[in-house]
Parts: sequence; C-alpha cells; structure tokens
Amino acid sequence: MNITYEMFLNYLKRRERDLATLRESLRQNRVAEFARIGHQVSGNAATFGFFDLESIARKIEEIGERELQTKGSVLVREFANWLKSAREQLGPSPQIAQF
Repeated sequence: MNITYEMFLNYLKRRERDLATLRESLRQNRVAEFARIGHQVSGNAATFGFFDLESIARKIEEIGERELQTKGSVLVREFANWLKSAREQLGPSPQIAQF
C-alpha cells in the first residue's frame, strides 16, 4: 500500500489517541478496553504494513487481568516508542511539532 504523507499523519494522530486511551485504561485497570484498543490497532497496523506495531498491539490485545499492571506498562511504553520513531521518520512538520 502506498501511504501518502497525509495518510501517515492522520494514522499517527489516531494512534496518539489510542495511546492516551491505553494509558487511561492501564491507570483505571480496565482490561477489556485495553484489549479492545490492542485488537483495533493490530488490525489496522497490519493493513498499513506496520508489522512491528501490529506485534505490539497483539500483545496488548492478549494481555490478561493478572498481567495488566506488570506487562501492560511495558507494552504501552513500546507503543509510545513506536509512535516516537514513526514521527521522527515522518520528518519535521508544523503539524507534528504539536505532539
């Protein structure tokens, strides 16, 4: 799939919202919401060819209640690192600088 600058920018903005939701789900111990975001992200990451993000999202989706507080924070950090790297690959932009 050929991804335009605008498509990639919009994709990153949606993932930023997902990251915020993951962080809140982790704080509130909402396992089902945490897993739901993982499921959604893994599907669309695969569609866009972002297989490293797909792998992280699958782990998020599969996390259980007992592991949420231990593994969840690690996976949220991996998700955040992926976003940071993706923004850096996109290059400088006034739109990105706000993140």
